[in-house]
Amino acid sequence: MLKYLAPALLAMVAPNYCFAQTSEASGAGKITSIGTPHDTIASMLLEMNVAQRTRDNCWNLGCLVIVNETKGYDVIAFYVDMAKPGGKTKWGPNQFQLALSPRSMTLKFKTGGPSTCDQPIRFVLRHQKTKEKIELDGTASLCTTPHQDAVIHVKVLEPNVIIEDGAASSS
Repeated sequence: MLKYLAPALLAMVAPNYCFAQTSEASGAGKITSIGTPHDTIASMLLEMNVAQRTRDNCWNLGCLVIVNETKGYDVIAFYVDMAKPGGKTKWGPNQFQLALSPRSMTLKFKTGGPSTCDQPIRFVLRHQKTKEKIELDGTASLCTTPHQDAVIHVKVLEPNVIIEDGAASSS
């Protein structure tokens, strides 16, 4: 049945994706195919399945959306306090496998129990040019909350110095 459904699905979702071709740089203009239709279909179905599971998990558990709104800093680490309430702070492992670039976002599923609804968190940012590191502490709701997502905006304001007519002013 998949062999009958796949061409129709591809025609609706991405009519030119399966038949994408590229020209080599030679003067003959030889055309080569990028991938077989079967590989393309399998890849598209896998992507659709991952997107569906992500959407379902966000609906069932709730998602924590983390947005890096800085211009020059990568968010290189996200830590959650693993200590018991009232205890000394004990940061858990870094929750980011990759740095979160400026003007980008990621999401985490909220899988914690009732004791994690007001959890201390820490972000570590690194300036892209100077490599200076900054730690930002806050709290976030990490407890499971079906149908309710939470958004954290990570933003560092950098002072700007404007020189006009030989006089410096900061904004």
